[in-house]
Amino acid sequence: MNKEEISLLDFLEIVDSLARLHEWEAKNFPLINSMTGRALYYRIAQRELSDDKLSSNTMKALISDSGFSEKSLRNRINTMAEENFISFSQNEVDARSKFPIPKEKFFAAMYLHASQAKRILEKNFILVKKG
Repeated sequence: MNKEEISLLDFLEIVDSLARLHEWEAKNFPLINSMTGRALYYRIAQRELSDDKLSSNTMKALISDSGFSEKSLRNRINTMAEENFISFSQNEVDARSKFPIPKEKFFAAMYLHASQAKRILEKNFILVKKG
């Protein structure tokens, strides 16, 4: 995309909305207050909302290609468990490994985050679902 494809006003409104969402996240959403937390949050959420949960039901699938060290991701996963956002389940393929499973608190945080993003974006945009 180049600057001719988006008007200056749209650009400014998008950046402003993203900045306000980021500000809200920093104040109200400790689950993603670090880059590893953000990466894991979105990967766990995507996996949970996916139709194909079994193929990604490994810790390796969760942390691969994230750009972060395995140690930092595992530390953040353990913190998420300590904060009661996730629990651990045995992997169905390899019983020696465990996999994070979102708890009610994680789903409540997802809903709050999505609601806040929608509220912020709706201030400047009309949100219409495709299809």
